[in-house]
Amino acid sequence: MKKRILKNPIQDKSNGFLDSFVGRKVKVYRGGPESKEGTLLYGNADYLALHLEKEEKDLSNIVYYHTQHVRSISENSKSNSIQKTVINTMDQEVIDTDSFSEVVYRLRNKKVKINQGGPEATDGYLLDSTTDYLVLFTEKDGIVYFNIHHIKSVREFIQQEGEETEHSMTFFPANKFEDLFKRMTHTWVSINRGGPEALEGILVEIEEGNYTLINNEEVLKIQPFHVRSISPGSKGSFDQGEKEDSIDDEKNSNHSGDRETSGNRSSDRRSTSNRSSDRRSTSNRSNRRNTGGLQHRDDERTGRRDWREKYKREKVVKSVDYEWKPVKEY
Repeated sequence: MKKRILKNPIQDKSNGFLDSFVGRKVKVYRGGPESKEGTLLYGNADYLALHLEKEEKDLSNIVYYHTQHVRSISENSKSNSIQKTVINTMDQEVIDTDSFSEVVYRLRNKKVKINQGGPEATDGYLLDSTTDYLVLFTEKDGIVYFNIHHIKSVREFIQQEGEETEHSMTFFPANKFEDLFKRMTHTWVSINRGGPEALEGILVEIEEGNYTLINNEEVLKIQPFHVRSISPGSKGSFDQGEKEDSIDDEKNSNHSGDRETSGNRSSDRRSTSNRSSDRRSTSNRSNRRNTGGLQHRDDERTGRRDWREKYKREKVVKSVDYEWKPVKEY
């Protein structure tokens, strides 16, 4: 495996206790879905940037951690003390700013992964970001609003050739995360993406800043600050709606094709019938010219016979239609 050695470690504005780790191999978190190993590129009081040695498909090698959620950073001193030959230098750009919310803001209009694992791990297109929340468009739930204070990490996807980077989706504008709740009152919402704290129901404001979620007989009190994410509708409803629309479009397309095919067949049959009729008419005219008056007399006799047969059939039909049926006496 190739070893990537930091070429020019960023050390300005870094947090005091992280200075000694910058440019060295460390492990962020000792375990769990957020645990990653790599080279620390940057760290300050609000976030740190970690370059991963193990590459993951379609994902950038740089993970940005929200420092306030990082429980531990460990270093293998023995491994870091071994002298290594520089095999490859890293030339990837690292977002150098003051806060984690500013890092997220720089990733707008890009596909990102929110958290590296766990029930709140979600990927989608970052539509907007403020110092308090971010707006993510996901294929499963549509628009989802994340409380930025509860996000543990963010990571960018590698943009594929021809991939759309801008999505024209409407969402609620608000200054703070809690203001979104007022815009979603008296509607069905989904709170948190997964885990035991995932809830669904009708959102109702009971007093300023406090809400209840009603689902059948269950009534739950909610404070927006402790909510990790919220989205209108039930979880997975956006994906289900997209599938239903796709099925309807396919059915309409098939029906249109069937009607067109049926119309073509009818037109073909009419055209064939017209050609046959023309051939019969031409043949009859030719035969009449060839046979002359003799054929004319035969036609008259044939016509009289046909009339007699028709008359007989009509009489029989009439006798059947008006057949007398005696009434039974009781």
